[in-house]
Amino acid sequence: MKKAWLALFLTLFSNTLYAKEPLRVCVDPDWTPYETLSSGGEFVGIGADLFALVAKRAGVVYTIVPTKDWEESIAFSKEGKCDALAFLNQTPAREEWLVFTEPYFTDPNVIITRESHEYISNLSEFWDLRIALPSGTSIEERVRQDFPHLVIIPATSEKEAFALVASGEADMTLRSLMLAVYTIKKEGWFNLKVAGEVPQYTNQFRIGLRKDHAALKETLNQGISTLKPQEVREIANKHVAIIVEGKPDYGLVFRVLVGFGVVFGFGLLWLGVQRRTNARLAQQLEEQRKIEAALRESQEGYRVLIEGAREGVVVTQSEKVMYCNPSFLELVGYTKEEVENMSIHTYLHPEDKGRAAQNHHRRIAGEEVEQRYPVRFITKQQETIWVEISGARIMWKGEPAALNFLVDITERVKKEAFMRHMAQYDQLTGLPNRWLLDERLDDTLRLSRRTGDSFGVIFVDLNRFKPINDTYGHEVGDALLVAVAKRIKALLRESDTVARVGGDEYVVLLPLAARPEDALLVAQKIEKAIEKPFVLSGHSLKISCSAGVAFYPLHGKTRMELYRHADRAMYDQKHSRN
Repeated sequence: MKKAWLALFLTLFSNTLYAKEPLRVCVDPDWTPYETLSSGGEFVGIGADLFALVAKRAGVVYTIVPTKDWEESIAFSKEGKCDALAFLNQTPAREEWLVFTEPYFTDPNVIITRESHEYISNLSEFWDLRIALPSGTSIEERVRQDFPHLVIIPATSEKEAFALVASGEADMTLRSLMLAVYTIKKEGWFNLKVAGEVPQYTNQFRIGLRKDHAALKETLNQGISTLKPQEVREIANKHVAIIVEGKPDYGLVFRVLVGFGVVFGFGLLWLGVQRRTNARLAQQLEEQRKIEAALRESQEGYRVLIEGAREGVVVTQSEKVMYCNPSFLELVGYTKEEVENMSIHTYLHPEDKGRAAQNHHRRIAGEEVEQRYPVRFITKQQETIWVEISGARIMWKGEPAALNFLVDITERVKKEAFMRHMAQYDQLTGLPNRWLLDERLDDTLRLSRRTGDSFGVIFVDLNRFKPINDTYGHEVGDALLVAVAKRIKALLRESDTVARVGGDEYVVLLPLAARPEDALLVAQKIEKAIEKPFVLSGHSLKISCSAGVAFYPLHGKTRMELYRHADRAMYDQKHSRN
């Protein structure tokens, strides 16, 4: 209760203090999709929308101070020409003149290279590689310190950093996943790929306040605490579409159909000539020669068009392969002789056979059908690949058939799965992150409200982790966090969830805990398991943890109520140890 009154007092005090003087805010004027200044001076982007929401809920009035670039924004902040920076990472260098709020947007950093570059599992293993980084960024500051063996190529903007990699002037860049997706899609640099990640470089964007405005920190934190993961996701999705799709080659479909029509038409004409009488024989032979030459020319054009297409082309009739081009054979791994009259079910994945067969019959029947859809193929080598199918209805030897165009999208599917995984899982421990935990807890709440069942939530925080990290280094510290995650997970049931939600903080969701005593027992088991020594890199490390339990509906009926109770219980236990 005292904390709530104190927070309210700070909010009212800060709002009164800054009611006459709006908070002067500097931003990066060219950092799409995070933040930018439009030609009309409007502050837009993911960070802009989130900052506006935080300021509104905190009751803070602000004004944007325009600058020409990020370096000038940093300079203005140091010189006192603006009071805050809206959206940036916290670094030791910036702590010299700024205080930082809690993070309000998190985005992992990934390594971007050209398509041909090998996967990079550890930047420390690659020497003298050229890395393009925008000047004045926190990433540039950290890379210079952590990887002095890399050659840094300064860039004036995010776009230039990607362009340097795309053109081969740099070997890589290290940028946020969301920014990479947005830029690669917008600029069409599809010769670039995600070639690795640096887990300890995950962006945690905060508001930076000049120290003479530190009184606003708690006020803004109050606004940040009201942000819901769903709100954050909706704002991010409004500015960045993660899915990149291609278009079906309708021009190719049209040319193929014209080719079929020309062949069929000239064939009829040739048969008509054959039925003529022997009169005017010389003229008939000349006409026949021209027709045959035209027919051969048409057939050759058709053959070159289809045989040389990069897309797989296959004609199916009665669920059998009637014709295919070399690209199709390359996709499925069979020879031309093996696929003649082969059933489409031979190479379709069992789970996709129904969908593909239904679309095949509907297309041949002239009914509405999915214009483009993904299915899995099983190749002759028993490998599973993803293929996108589009097609049209044609006549083949007098009967309806389906002309299908196939594009291998296996790599795209893998990258999309990788991006989804990075958005939902902690990159160090492999555990679910806060977003995925929130989704699972919300699902559990909805189910419990219908069934009346109870469940438990446990907050776990390691005690004195920082001294171990400082003494033995970040590598040992990271290894300890991974080992702790494994011990906790080993104690849980398959239906339970353990997530890493902070540096040394974990949350456990027990959806099947029927009584508070059940959740308390799990918390005690976790505490005892963590107290056992960890042997890492030749060191025997001892550490403990504090665990706080919240039980639905006893301690709360919403996600935030349960989180607050478990967090408070954990801190009460931590203080009781001291």
